[in-house]
Amino acid sequence: MQNNGGVTQQPVHRMADDPNNFLVIHHFNDIATARAFFASPDLKNAMHRAGVQGEPRIEFFE
Repeated sequence: MQNNGGVTQQPVHRMADDPNNFLVIHHFNDIATARAFFASPDLKNAMHRAGVQGEPRIEFFE
């Protein structure tokens, strides 16, 4: 799903004091691809199946 969505890198970090808190950084070639990836209903379904609880905080940086 990430490859098809244009993700070029995806490092994952876990908070040292809270093993249930993760930081995932996705890299894309452009902001339009990033916005389309995160707007995908398939992504929301995949995150739910993976056990993501609550609404994730998504921010865009250039």
